[in-house]
Amino acid sequence: MRFEPVLVNQEKLEMKIISPHLLLIAVVLLAACQSLPPLNPDLELAKRQYAEASSDAMVAENAASELERARLVLNQGEKIWLKDRDVDEVRHLSYLTQQRIKIARETAASRNADKQASQASLERARLLASDAQQQADSKSRRVAMLEQALAAKQTDRGLVVTLNDVLFDFGRANLRPSGLTAVRKLAMVMRDYPERRVLVEGHADSTGPTEYNQTLSERRAEEIKKALIAQNIESTRIEVRGYGASYPVADNNDASGRQQNRRVEIVVSDAQGQLKAR
Repeated sequence: MRFEPVLVNQEKLEMKIISPHLLLIAVVLLAACQSLPPLNPDLELAKRQYAEASSDAMVAENAASELERARLVLNQGEKIWLKDRDVDEVRHLSYLTQQRIKIARETAASRNADKQASQASLERARLLASDAQQQADSKSRRVAMLEQALAAKQTDRGLVVTLNDVLFDFGRANLRPSGLTAVRKLAMVMRDYPERRVLVEGHADSTGPTEYNQTLSERRAEEIKKALIAQNIESTRIEVRGYGASYPVADNNDASGRQQNRRVEIVVSDAQGQLKAR
């Protein structure tokens, strides 16, 4: 009998040699997979919610401690699931985690709203302060312009414009042309400052009878008022007083002093229309 040599396929031989190794690897992998716990839906939901809350900058900034408490409960749930697979306990811990995440979000929203309200309040205060400063600056500028326009003097009673007696006929209440020019200028300024009122005060020197000086001072004050009304200034914006020789500003013993005392003073009110009488 004749025997023929048997040819062995090299690839089949290699497969027979390698197969035990592959089998071992497969067994190890299978064992590893079998050692991993199945996913718990409650725990997975809690983990997703925690991840979302942690990635929310507003929550992370405003509720860090609340998030940390949620993380601790979540970690506890993961440990129990890995060790005991206690479904009920893990469900409870997952629920607690979700509740703490909810508290963290609500706390963050509240604190963020408080911050925004505080910032808005500070901004309002800043704007009000800025507006008040602008108004004060504007008021100061207007007072300075008013003082300059009237050639007025700043006193403790406010701005005072002094018209001397050369604007009147001697011993009379009639305004001379120069006096009318002064009144027209005053009226023009009053039209530019409609919130202002004036107190017109007539004064005299001590020469002559007291009654005469009193009457003359009153008539001169009234004459200024009539001239202002003629310039379309409302009468309600004008008050008049006559003081005779009661308030001298110079010595009545010489001609120069007496001339200074014969005058009309126009007191300009503040921006609220308040006048300060003697």
